Order: sequence, then structure tokens, then C-alpha cells
Amino acid sequence: MNVFSDRERQTLNVLKNARAINADADMILPSRAAINAAVAAVTAWGVADQAEPLGKRLTRAEIDQQLIDTGLDEKMKQQGAWEGWQNGAHGRKP
Repeated sequence: MNVFSDRERQTLNVLKNARAINADADMILPSRAAINAAVAAVTAWGVADQAEPLGKRLTRAEIDQQLIDTGLDEKMKQQGAWEGWQNGAHGRKP
């Protein structure tokens, strides 16, 4: 016999998950978070301050080839984004 309705079970699951997220937040060490933030800031500054870019800018044909080589073209096709890429509506203009 079910004691709770489907809606009540969903609410209980949400509350259980929220409690788990809060428990994780309590385990964050403020000193470690500050160090990680500093490392991220210095890294971002270093990248932005470089005279040369990190890598060359890819042409549309090179990007297209990488999409195919990595299989992302199939994911884009499943999500309906490939046609927009092919006709130039999305991404760098041809």
C-alpha cells in the first residue's frame, strides 16, 4: 500500500536531493576555495595578457572537419543544429 501520492514522493525526492547538495556545500574549505579562485584569476589574466593568441583561428572548413572527426556532427544532427551549421545560419560565416 502506497502511503504517499506520486506528487508527495516527488516532493520528498527534491527535499532529499536539496539536503544532499547543502551537505556538500558544508564540506567546502574556504581557504581552498580562495586558493582555487586565485589560481583561476591568475590563469585568466595570463591568457588575456598574451601578445599572441593561444592557437590559430580555424577556418570554417577546418572547424567543419573537426566536427566530423570528433563525431559532434552526429550529435548536432540529432539535436537539429547541423542544418544551421551547414547553411551558415550558425557559427562563423562562410
